[in-house]
Amino acid sequence: MITGEWSGTMNLTEPQAGSDVGLSSTRAVPQDDGSYLITGTKIFISFGEHDLTDNIIHLVLARTPEAPAGTRGISLFLVPKFLLDDAGNPAERNDVKCVSIEHKMGIHASPTCVLSYGDEGGAVGWLVGEENQGLNAMFTMMNAARLAVGVQGTALAEAAYQKAVDYAGERIQGREIGGDTKGAVAIIKHPDVRRMLLDMRARVEATRNLTTHLAACIDMAGSTEGEDARGWEERVELLTPVAKAWCTDVGVEVTSTAVQVFGGMGYIEGVRRRPALPRPAHHPDLRGHQRDPGHGPGRPQAPDPGRRRSRTCSPR
Repeated sequence: MITGEWSGTMNLTEPQAGSDVGLSSTRAVPQDDGSYLITGTKIFISFGEHDLTDNIIHLVLARTPEAPAGTRGISLFLVPKFLLDDAGNPAERNDVKCVSIEHKMGIHASPTCVLSYGDEGGAVGWLVGEENQGLNAMFTMMNAARLAVGVQGTALAEAAYQKAVDYAGERIQGREIGGDTKGAVAIIKHPDVRRMLLDMRARVEATRNLTTHLAACIDMAGSTEGEDARGWEERVELLTPVAKAWCTDVGVEVTSTAVQVFGGMGYIEGVRRRPALPRPAHHPDLRGHQRDPGHGPGRPQAPDPGRRRSRTCSPR
């Protein structure tokens, strides 16, 4: 995986367990050789199946037979698509299958899969870390992914804004209100178009400031020690879910406004459109990120930052 020859996935969500991961029911039964047999169904798995790499390493949350209920009983397991031979090369297919691919609103380049484990007795996996500590281990990756999703919201919003500004400066429609010009002018001269563009710019800058600040906090947490490091870590814990949810929310609003700047052209995808025009897919792509199946909806997760703040954060 480090060399890029194999890829990996995170397997948290199940049909009955979305944002409430504690409802997960995937099972992991220990074997005499130290491995586990995994059975269950996971959904919303990005790149859960493909032939771009020789192997796919699935990191799967599951419960051992004696695990306590809720999130305290969840463990993390490494389950490869192909088991390895004695030379360390992919060989026998493991008992994990992609049973369907979701048809999403956007992000069509990423196959979002339903994975079934153990249809033929159990997929072979190995425990990662300590038993019943799987959620903590998984959030090491989840938090990095949450920041990345927030940055994607900023990036698509910025792309939509830049294209909207260019188009508004070129599109000639209507007379300027209160202006001396009698002929048609660029739509950027119209007050409401300028309002939309300024609103978009302000929102994009705000999301960029948040994600940049969060990235700086992560750097500070890793380069300091003791109480200073803990203070930065607490800020990271608080801001990470905020950045994911808010930046994608703002991105959806900005890309939607960009469609309004373009008028009818903003709804059309096809060969007749000039390359300078934005893709209407910016908006559904960001809707996909905002409600990214792998990260869950922002609204039900909204109490999470408050709980983190009241439980762990000291004034800073």
